[in-house]
Amino acid sequence: MTAQYPVIINVRDRLSALLDLLAWLEKVGQENIWLCDNASTYEPMVEFLHSTTHRVVFNDLNLGHRGPWLSGLVTELGLDQPFVITDPDVVPSEECPVDALDLFHETLQRYPDVDKVGFSLRLDDLPAHYMFRDDVILWES
Repeated sequence: MTAQYPVIINVRDRLSALLDLLAWLEKVGQENIWLCDNASTYEPMVEFLHSTTHRVVFNDLNLGHRGPWLSGLVTELGLDQPFVITDPDVVPSEECPVDALDLFHETLQRYPDVDKVGFSLRLDDLPAHYMFRDDVILWES
C-alpha cells in the first residue's frame, strides 16, 4: 500500500473531474484527503461537499490557486511532513503506477534542492486537427 500523505485538493465547482480524482486516490489507498473549497456555487458540487466523508474546509471567498495556504490548511496539516496539493482536474491516467506518490516522495528525498514534484500533462493524445496543438505542446514542454 502507498504511504499516507495529506492530500489537499483545491476545488471550486468542478465536480466530475473531482470524482475521478477521488476514485483514483481511493483506489491507491489514500485516506487523508482534504477538499479546500473556494466558495463553490454549483449546486451539485455544494451538495457533494456537504455529504462527502472527506474533510472539507469551506472558504467564504474564492482564494484561487493559493487557497490551501491562505485558508491556513497547509499550516494546520503541518509543513514538517510530505503533503500533496493538487487541482481536481489532475487525474492520473490508467497507466499511472499506484505508488506514484511514494515515487514523488523518494524523488524529493533524493534531490533536496527540489521543493516540489508532480504529475505532468499527457500531450501525446492531442488530436492533430486541434488548431492549438503545437502551441499547447510548446507551452507545456
